Amino acid sequence: IDGNGLIFHLFRLAYYRHRRNISSSSPPDNDRRSTSLRAQLLLPSFVPLSLADDVTTAYLSQLTAKHGMHLRIYFDGPDQHMKSREKKLRRERREDEWENARQLCLHGIMPESGESKFRSSARRQSREHERRRSSCLDNGGDGATNDNADANSNDDSEVEMYLTSFPYSPLVMDQIERSIWAFADTMGSVLPSGSVQVMQCEGEADVEVARASAEDATGATYSLAKDSDYLIYGYDSNIDNAGETRYLRFEQIDPKMETLSVGNVL
Repeated sequence: IDGNGLIFHLFRLAYYRHRRNISSSSPPDNDRRSTSLRAQLLLPSFVPLSLADDVTTAYLSQLTAKHGMHLRIYFDGPDQHMKSREKKLRRERREDEWENARQLCLHGIMPESGESKFRSSARRQSREHERRRSSCLDNGGDGATNDNADANSNDDSEVEMYLTSFPYSPLVMDQIERSIWAFADTMGSVLPSGSVQVMQCEGEADVEVARASAEDATGATYSLAKDSDYLIYGYDSNIDNAGETRYLRFEQIDPKMETLSVGNVL
């Protein structure tokens, strides 16, 4: 598992739950001051640390204790020369996101929600699938009704606007990572041997995650991530006991379902 990608995936799941918690106690539409407060509470930086921990622990518990999966989670290390340009772009985006938060909190001004905020139609479809799954999970895994799904779909553009226009809390991200390490430490002696391992790489984790899958000749090891880079990893067919990386996106599996279905392997 791409550990850094897992952090963002779990954060998104936690944010959906946080948003539903806020929405369930929404004020009347004509209460302007309370509506303004609600808009601020929906900022991604207000996701509670306890909620992030709950979501992380439940997710890992379901994959291991419920479905019997063996997890190896790899985190990026300090040597990430190939990501220097991307990190610079992220810093620039973060400045814009904090300015959006300042405008909302001081003046009640929401950012424009143009098409560019959604980046691509493929990501929109992926996130819509993730949102519907998250809604299903909170209903006990039985699936939301069509009416509920349609109602939630009407709010999806607002959800994506918040997640793409405002900053995340670094503390929440740190909490999720700490919860992953804590789960491995706590449950390592309870679950069957090898059920969960967490490793810190020297450089980028992508290569290690891909290699673990490609070098498993049995085909039982998958790379769980959300990065198109995994589509190009693999070995030539003339190398013994190795092959292509079997790549799964996070939204392709639903840990709360009774039977784990991975969908189409890429």
